[in-house]
Amino acid sequence: MPPDIAEGIRKIGPIVDAPGNSKLYAPLLADQKEPYPNVTVVRDIAYGTDPLPKLDVFTAAPTPGAPKPVVMFLHGGGFERGDKRQPGSPFYDNIMLWLTRQGMVGVNMNYRLAPKHVWPAAHEDLGSAVRWLQANIEPYGGDPDRLVLWALRRRGSECRLSRATAIPWTRRAMASKRRSCSRAFM
Repeated sequence: MPPDIAEGIRKIGPIVDAPGNSKLYAPLLADQKEPYPNVTVVRDIAYGTDPLPKLDVFTAAPTPGAPKPVVMFLHGGGFERGDKRQPGSPFYDNIMLWLTRQGMVGVNMNYRLAPKHVWPAAHEDLGSAVRWLQANIEPYGGDPDRLVLWALRRRGSECRLSRATAIPWTRRAMASKRRSCSRAFM
């Protein structure tokens, strides 16, 4: 980490300051602009009937061999705010680009937000997104049997609640109570 960013983080202190952190890290990502080299991005794939539930799929250039693991990322915001993408901002796309460099397919998703949509709308959307990936990710080079959920949430509530979305492979993976959420989706 560059010293000036480390110093900026020390000045912010032990709090969540998304705007402050964004200002610190944005210069590191200034050269990341679409179209991204060697990455295909398919934006705003609908996976539900409401206008908000949409996916962005990031894939690297095709490589021969086995299908790639798929990582689905959920933005933060306490189920009330947030978006998978902020135009003009490198954030969240940077995570997808990192995933493609690691040999994975990155999926960034939006879901219905409160208060307009009450619980369990966001969790139902998560289940719908997983089912969409299982049925549709192979043409993008992804392995529908190797899905990982990455969420910016306190206490991983999506992970716990998604176990009840009636996805058979999730229930099989959760046979052992000692597995972590990320392992449950492998």
